[in-house]
Amino acid sequence: MAVVVVAMMAVGCGGGGKSDEDQVSDVIEQTATTSSKENCTDLETQRFVEQNTFDTGQAAVKSCIDDTGSDADSVKTTNVKVDGDKATATVAVTGSTFDGQTLKVSLVKTDDQWKMDHLDDIVDFDQQQFAKAFEAALTEGDKPLPADQAKCIASGFANASVDDAKTVILSGQAQALEPVFEKCGVGG
Repeated sequence: MAVVVVAMMAVGCGGGGKSDEDQVSDVIEQTATTSSKENCTDLETQRFVEQNTFDTGQAAVKSCIDDTGSDADSVKTTNVKVDGDKATATVAVTGSTFDGQTLKVSLVKTDDQWKMDHLDDIVDFDQQQFAKAFEAALTEGDKPLPADQAKCIASGFANASVDDAKTVILSGQAQALEPVFEKCGVGG
């Protein structure tokens, strides 16, 4: 299920004289707009990879590396707040599964490198836009779903309560997806 959030984030390494705020913004841009297997280990924590692939352990890293989902066209990062080796930011996404959404994210600094750590919230969640973008993402990549199954799954997100839809998206738990996948005839 890496497609759920493959759309997420990553940029350059190290500081190069840049402020922590600029480094955080760079990592967010890189991870969101560039598919790279290095993002999965160099710019994303295990926690982030597991949340966004709906897998655990090495399976999550493999899912991240193997993912061929769509990248965001662009992101606009604002409200970067750095507190020691932790940071938060608000990210407006254009393109990908999170097209039109604004996300709150957390990052951590490990060995002088900022890394994406967690998708905390979807601000002013546009549920219908998410369902539309998710449906498109499910039909892309190296393991696309048939259009009718993608439409069924997207409908499940579109018709759920806002809280339920956000909980599933943010959970990173495969079992949270099982009911809608089973209803739509998608095997695990």
